[in-house]
Amino acid sequence: MEGLLLGLDLCDAYTRISCFQSDKLDVEHVALSGENEYRIPTVICKKKNRNEWFIGEAAYEHMLIGDGVFEDKLIRNVEKDGISTIDGRRYKASELLQFFLSRVLGIAINTYKANKIACLVITVSNINKRLVNKLLECLTQIGVERSCIHIISHAQSYMYYLVSQRKELRNNMAALYDMSDERFCYYELRTLQGNRPQRLEIRGEELEEAMSIEILNQESTAKIADKVLTACSERLMAKKICTTVFLTGRGFEDNCEWAENFIKSVGNKRRLFVVSGLFAMGAAVKAYDIITKGKSYPYIAVCTGCIGHNISIKVQDGSKENKLMLVSEGENWYDINSTVEVIINGVEGIDFEIINPITRQKKNIRVSLSALPRRPIRTTRIKIDVCFESSQYMKIKVFDLGFGDIFPKSDVVIKEYIQI
Repeated sequence: MEGLLLGLDLCDAYTRISCFQSDKLDVEHVALSGENEYRIPTVICKKKNRNEWFIGEAAYEHMLIGDGVFEDKLIRNVEKDGISTIDGRRYKASELLQFFLSRVLGIAINTYKANKIACLVITVSNINKRLVNKLLECLTQIGVERSCIHIISHAQSYMYYLVSQRKELRNNMAALYDMSDERFCYYELRTLQGNRPQRLEIRGEELEEAMSIEILNQESTAKIADKVLTACSERLMAKKICTTVFLTGRGFEDNCEWAENFIKSVGNKRRLFVVSGLFAMGAAVKAYDIITKGKSYPYIAVCTGCIGHNISIKVQDGSKENKLMLVSEGENWYDINSTVEVIINGVEGIDFEIINPITRQKKNIRVSLSALPRRPIRTTRIKIDVCFESSQYMKIKVFDLGFGDIFPKSDVVIKEYIQI
């Protein structure tokens, strides 16, 4: 298979990149510049009075010796359209993130001596449309093709990591604790029985028990942290049948000795694994699944960020009435840009059918076409655009395309927002 299949876990504190190896059906972590630096600090530094830039630990080194201008919180600043003054020049936050991403992706390309990226899946902790658009803008600016870029949540990355492992690890429920520099999160994954195709439900929450990773290096405060996490795990997992527990994030990956009681609690009669770079690995698995058109891991994710409905319209194909699918269950709401063109046959509106495949609940919504110019039957062509503002709000636009030279198109655009 030509091109790299990359998974990139992009956070404000650290970034990790992994590459799916199609020949081995396995994932490899990618280190910075061939060094043993798999967890790359999401920071950059420009050497003073010189056009030399550094990322990761090298950026920290130049900041400490005082010959560089240092910038961190790259993701947060991009979301805020921030501006930074570095060495007398003003840089947009998007420019700095572009530089960082270019260097990180360049590491993978150089490591594998590849000519191109076939698929890049970026995973982030919290997804919103603004961040998605900013990331797409940054990546296309540095030459990554838009069709190759996909953005998913940490919850979805966890699902793809888990489905690439032995099936028995996800019998009943599989739990994940992520203790990073920025947050402490808990995820549960369950297989929804009796459904075809098979659906995996992932629930995640950011916990109030988050704490600084640095306190784990001191014995007295580490004992307090262990006590807090143990109580937290007992609350979260009480009366739940859990097969496997995964731990990830810097708080667990570097050292678990501080969490003696927590480890005993979550590992009691369960399989327990500490996994470095779990989210980047899951994103790389997703990249492989995209390239193989969903045939490698044919599961539907049921989680925040994914659409939980099938949405269609009724169309006439000759003498037959068919459903034209616009949105399928499990798609990421921020990826959906569905467009169809149809000729209307004297109808007064478009009927959208919204079905929850799990509960079988059905809802019909009509979008009126009364604003369109009056024309004879079958002489009006329209374009229907469907996208989402969130996982719950669908935005519909209907454009009048007219009918060739006989009935020129008008400027009429019908807009509707529908809560699904």
